[in-house]
Amino acid sequence: MLRNYILTIIAVLLLVFAYTYDNLIDQSSRITHYANQIEEIIQDYEAEITATFEDKVFVERLINHDFELNEVNIIDDLSTKYYSLFVYKQPDSLVFWSNNRILPFDADVEFIDENISGFSTIKNGGYAVLNLPYSYKNDDYALVGLIPIQYEYSIQNEFIVNGIAILDDIPDEIILRFEPTDYVVRNSAGKILFYLDSIADFTDYNQQLIILGFYLLGLVLLFITYHQYAISIGKKFGKLYGIVFLVLIVLITRWIIILLGFWEKFSEVELFSISYFDDHTIFSLGSLLVNALIAFWLMLYIYKRLRIPQSILDNLKIHFPIVIGIHLAIITSVLLTTEIFRSLIVYAEVNFDIENLYRLYLFPLIGTLTLAVILLTLFTFLTKFKFLARKFKVSSRKRILIQVC
Repeated sequence: MLRNYILTIIAVLLLVFAYTYDNLIDQSSRITHYANQIEEIIQDYEAEITATFEDKVFVERLINHDFELNEVNIIDDLSTKYYSLFVYKQPDSLVFWSNNRILPFDADVEFIDENISGFSTIKNGGYAVLNLPYSYKNDDYALVGLIPIQYEYSIQNEFIVNGIAILDDIPDEIILRFEPTDYVVRNSAGKILFYLDSIADFTDYNQQLIILGFYLLGLVLLFITYHQYAISIGKKFGKLYGIVFLVLIVLITRWIIILLGFWEKFSEVELFSISYFDDHTIFSLGSLLVNALIAFWLMLYIYKRLRIPQSILDNLKIHFPIVIGIHLAIITSVLLTTEIFRSLIVYAEVNFDIENLYRLYLFPLIGTLTLAVILLTLFTFLTKFKFLARKFKVSSRKRILIQVC
């Protein structure tokens, strides 16, 4: 019993922590976090670019196009970097470029005797720029590194997306500004590149994942304690009381979760988004999977422990109504399962074809798992209640009549 109390305390602490974290972390602190992340990424890239350009032997081989085998591997590695490197010879001759992320002739180049760093708006985007002078055989060169910060294309599609690009999963509501805000981003030289701001309230995806994880872990532990309490009640007062307690407490908990809009809070998380469905339904795949797992767990508990009291078996007058009730429950469960299947497959905007399953797409994969859990729950329910129905003394003619009706 002590273990149950400990699990209950841990579950409550996890839920309280998740709720507190969700409500105390405001959007201002999240924007500051994003600004710090972007600043750190830019400065790391600048350090890599500077280290590459400080290798004089390598730079001169770039100028002469004379590479050893190990240097060819370095160039191949540079071609995969997020940033782009260019070597220009004065007045405007392009000697080397590392990749095609940026058209080399779109880059701004300056041939001066000092290092230049800052932010530059080039065609289709904004970039952090490093422009370093270099002299070789009486010729002047400019060593340029460009780090993409955001893209601004005239069109957008699945592969071309506007907005801040240097940081994954940053909300679309966060934008760059060049007027001062509280969220400044500097380069390695301490120079202000730009500021961040938000144009509307936003949901932090990574924060939502963390909060969701704590909530789910807390709920799992809470349901485990429910299970243990139900077993204890069953041993003390009878198994039927344990079943009633477990079903009621789980239903109450689910009702509270729905009342508090729990799943809607995580609509930005793919699994709990309703964007996979059209206007005919409002449930998410994640909430359906959670409900299916809870129903399967409850059904396993009931299957193992539900017994008909001898007093009911001895009262022959109520056998016929009970059998009618069991068959109505069976029919209702089948119809409900059919409706869930229909809603999930017909209203879904993603196909459940075998090709999508083999490609491990999230929706058909989790959707198929959910349907499998629902079918297992239905099978367990039908098996148990058909077995119970046989315990009652009802004539074959009445049983046939019930099934026909």
